[in-house]
Amino acid sequence: MLERVWQLLVSLFAGGLFLGLIFAGTGQDHSASANTGQPAPVVPASLQRDIDPLQVEGEIMPAFWGFPIDELALYKYDAGAWSPIPFQVDEVDASGAYVTFEDGLMDANDELVFMGGDAGSSVLNNNWPDDAASKLHSRYVITATDPLNPADQGWVYLYRSPTLPHSNQSYISWDYGQQTLTASSYTLSFDSNFVGFANLELNGSGDVLDRQKIRVVNTFGVITEEAIQAPVDLTNIGPVRALGGGGGALLNFAFAFYGARMKIRLGVNMQDIGPIHFDSARLSLDMLNPATSEMAPATYYDSNLATGVPIDGMADNVPPTPPNHWYEVSGAVGSLVHIFDVNPGNGIRTNYYLDNSSIDPDDTGDQRSYGDAGILISAPSPDISIGYVTAAQTTYILPAAQGNVGQTYTDRAHNPLTAAAAAENYGSDVSTPTPGATPSTTATPAPSPTPTVTSTPTKTPTPTQTPPPSPSPTITPRPTEWKLYLPALWTN
Repeated sequence: MLERVWQLLVSLFAGGLFLGLIFAGTGQDHSASANTGQPAPVVPASLQRDIDPLQVEGEIMPAFWGFPIDELALYKYDAGAWSPIPFQVDEVDASGAYVTFEDGLMDANDELVFMGGDAGSSVLNNNWPDDAASKLHSRYVITATDPLNPADQGWVYLYRSPTLPHSNQSYISWDYGQQTLTASSYTLSFDSNFVGFANLELNGSGDVLDRQKIRVVNTFGVITEEAIQAPVDLTNIGPVRALGGGGGALLNFAFAFYGARMKIRLGVNMQDIGPIHFDSARLSLDMLNPATSEMAPATYYDSNLATGVPIDGMADNVPPTPPNHWYEVSGAVGSLVHIFDVNPGNGIRTNYYLDNSSIDPDDTGDQRSYGDAGILISAPSPDISIGYVTAAQTTYILPAAQGNVGQTYTDRAHNPLTAAAAAENYGSDVSTPTPGATPSTTATPAPSPTPTVTSTPTKTPTPTQTPPPSPSPTITPRPTEWKLYLPALWTN
């Protein structure tokens, strides 16, 4: 009887798993040469947040509604020259889901994405790339602002033209056969024998990660990351980001990868099922021995531990409470800052940390723990169900030996870059600001705990429109969002 219950539990955890995309990422791969001899910029760029993305919703660019996305080109002006920059437009349907293809036309809910480090200077309305087709249409000047220091700004220009070249640069690529994602600052691999990260290389190093670990303790035993065995499929890769996700009856997850940053969204249904009581759940990253992975000397910091402790396989005093907002691993080949946003349901959240080089025969991976750190959710008592737990983790991949910079990047993650857009016509003296909308600060939507599957409705393609008349001259900046939608997959 117990064996049948155990098999049912594992199948609930892994069953129904799918690793497919409901997202879009577009980007062209053409070479381009910069034009020279242009007028001087009006204001030089001063934005300092190179590795943070900036997401601009289509609703603030109505002049391009209904026009083909593949006719859009994004440019910056720098050092007296125009040059294309990497970007993508992700299509979003009426339900809020990213889709691989909707209609190929720019809509109000579609999203333009580029990196803060690609913003350039602002220019006058008579300064355009040497492209006749682009001058027949409005362009959008997009102002990127750092809310932590509003004086730090940068500008990019979105054009409509079938003849403007696109950037041939990409910050990310995916090899399905090797289950490997290669980004500007890291290389990340998955293993079809378990869910989560298998290998991680920082700034051209060798592997520094043992693996990502999951532990779900329940009445009949422990479920680990090895309960789910399936390859990851990130087939939809843009030059700026890659989006993916999947899930089963108990576990639902989503990814967003950028050149030097990533975000994981995890939902776990820990509602007690009949005789099965869930005692705890843990999500952590276990490093390899820094002495053999080139990370030594490596140091662990968190929001409770400003001075840090060495990662060397020797036990350390790392406070389990209060729950930390971030933790950092800084080493000789790179640094990782992990920022958490956790809803523990009815459970109690504590910090998990283990630095112990001794062999644990019940462990997975190399069966050792080097700076194994993450979050632990525990039931308050045997008669209280933990319920539904969500966790979002943003990770920055930084250069080596950063010291304690965790709070700096936590502030950046919590204060994303904002965008404002204004339409301009070639040679005009007047910009047309987009009507203001309430800035959206919506975090990644949590998968619904309701045990029903949400279908994705069909959206009627937006017809071609002529640019609207000039609206009221008010611009409301919109913060970057990391918006991801997955249908509810939970069953009781």
